[in-house]
Amino acid sequence: MANLNYINGDNVPMDFELSDEDDEDDVTLSSDSDYRSDQSEDLEDRVRITLDSSQIRALNGRTRHCMMSIYYSTLNGDISICASCLINLNDTGVSMHLVRKHEINVHDALCDRSCTNCRLSLFMIIPCQICPICVA
Repeated sequence: MANLNYINGDNVPMDFELSDEDDEDDVTLSSDSDYRSDQSEDLEDRVRITLDSSQIRALNGRTRHCMMSIYYSTLNGDISICASCLINLNDTGVSMHLVRKHEINVHDALCDRSCTNCRLSLFMIIPCQICPICVA
């Protein structure tokens, strides 16, 4: 058994038990996985929202926006990396934690974060009125 620590936006650690046991009676259906071999299935969920010109003009640096960040980090936060880099660096032996944050603030006050390794952004900023977390 291995412990996996997950840190949510409130920095509250939660422990999960992962089992290394294989059960030959278990069958994984194709619809239960997101492997590349499932390319024939529709794995994309898309919602289109039409914005009128007044909604577009209303967006500015003082408009409330949501910033969603999902990345992997060391416990002290010195290293923050994206999933692609974690896959490439998974043999380093460094303990990593999954971080998921949802922040709401005016656009200009949101702080961005980029991958320590490849420098790609680890966040997405969208208006609050179309945020899937706020709207749900």
